[in-house]
Amino acid sequence: MGDAMNRKPIKMVLTDLDATLLKDDKTLSEYTLNVIQRLRDKDIKFVPATARAHRVLQRLQLLSILPHDSLILLNGGRIMKDEFVIFDQGLNPNQRDHVLKILCSHFPTERISVEMNDTMYVNHNIWEVDPYEQNYVLTDFSDLPQAISPRIIIGLKSLDDYPRLLDCLPDFMYAHNIEGTSLCRVLHRSVSKAGAIQHLCEMWGFDRSEIVCFGDDLNDIEMFEYCDHAVAVENACDEVKQRSTAITKSNNADGVAYWIEQNILNQA
Repeated sequence: MGDAMNRKPIKMVLTDLDATLLKDDKTLSEYTLNVIQRLRDKDIKFVPATARAHRVLQRLQLLSILPHDSLILLNGGRIMKDEFVIFDQGLNPNQRDHVLKILCSHFPTERISVEMNDTMYVNHNIWEVDPYEQNYVLTDFSDLPQAISPRIIIGLKSLDDYPRLLDCLPDFMYAHNIEGTSLCRVLHRSVSKAGAIQHLCEMWGFDRSEIVCFGDDLNDIEMFEYCDHAVAVENACDEVKQRSTAITKSNNADGVAYWIEQNILNQA
């Protein structure tokens, strides 16, 4: 379950949240919180890397209890530090409107959401899809603000339509399915957790051999390919496990904290 130990000292730890650091009930154990604090006491950066928005993490009451040095949000579309946005990446208004026109043409009855300015602009009742979401505006997408859009989410009627979704997207876009659902994130190719990690590495002067990441789902694959040390939780999908350098215990068994304690804190 451990990673190879002939490596440079780790200077930054990054982890996905849902089904990786968080238990299935969206909680964190005292053991996990203690391990993260001990990590930071050794001047090792700790950065959650999630597809969720900042406002959702606040509503889940995670930010007040989870020690962190920065936040990678919206699948890499935004980085925050000390409550300030330090990096934004995504669709400009022209690209966004072009993609929405394509999606609404090919999928006229599907639920579509667009993230902008920490608000979801939706053509449906968002609570049917995300009960945690409260910042939303119901729209037909004809009057959207002139702002960067980190992501679009579409709820397909069936995953049989997923190939058709991929085929209709312009070359500068990509999409991936949210495992266990018919929801798909539609993103600019410049947006990924790996791209956000690279930005932090450049900002803090870290090499990819000095960082370790944890994940479970398909949107973690680029992060796994970027980091020299990539640890899958036991409950991760097979595609993530195949790209990992190590596998730890499951999210419900505090797998991230266990690996950190065994391979970083106890090796110092």
